[in-house]
Amino acid sequence: MKYSVSYIYLIAFILITAGQGAATEVTVYGESGYSTGTFIVKIFADIADDTDGPLISAGIKVTYPHEKLTNPVAVKNEATWYFGFPTSGYSYIDPFSEITGEIIILLGKLDTPSPISGVSEARILLACVSFDRIENTDVPVPSDFTIDYGRVTPYTNFMTVTGVNLDQAVVFNPSTQIRPLSQVYLTDSIRALKTITMSPQSIPARFSELDVDNNNVGLTDVLYYLNKASEE
Repeated sequence: MKYSVSYIYLIAFILITAGQGAATEVTVYGESGYSTGTFIVKIFADIADDTDGPLISAGIKVTYPHEKLTNPVAVKNEATWYFGFPTSGYSYIDPFSEITGEIIILLGKLDTPSPISGVSEARILLACVSFDRIENTDVPVPSDFTIDYGRVTPYTNFMTVTGVNLDQAVVFNPSTQIRPLSQVYLTDSIRALKTITMSPQSIPARFSELDVDNNNVGLTDVLYYLNKASEE
């Protein structure tokens, strides 16, 4: 049986593209909460692990309204991003500021038992930044914040386990949700309760986000967030 040249080209195209998966995609975004004197920003990443593999590094810069917020304290998610073993990793550079109104957060992952495991999946916590609100100022709004690359060329911020530089393919969304802090804590309490009862959740449950102190999510965490909600 004979086939036309165009038919052969079509089959070849299908065979080639069928073996090509989509590239790894990363979306970085923030969620915020406020009270009378406090403001927090949680920074997450959705990491779709495809042909390029999961991430082994992430570098972000958070710009905030320093005329409304002061005394920033940034805490990295070291339960997920660490060098060494999960419970005894090596220290890495702490978040720092070079310009007022900016915080740079650099993260890396190298798991000793599984060096190529990397970090992937949805709603991966990168860091949490807390501030004091300046008295008599308005509540910050989403447009007050930006999230961008932590470092510029020649540095690589988002690298995969296969050595692919994803810096040109990262999507940044600033703080899209700014809610009263009591609502944030109440939501965390409900999510912790659903986690320990294995109930379905619309938001992925991440122990590193919900766990307070013992590498396990349990009733302690439910009560902790309920108490926090009642304090706000």
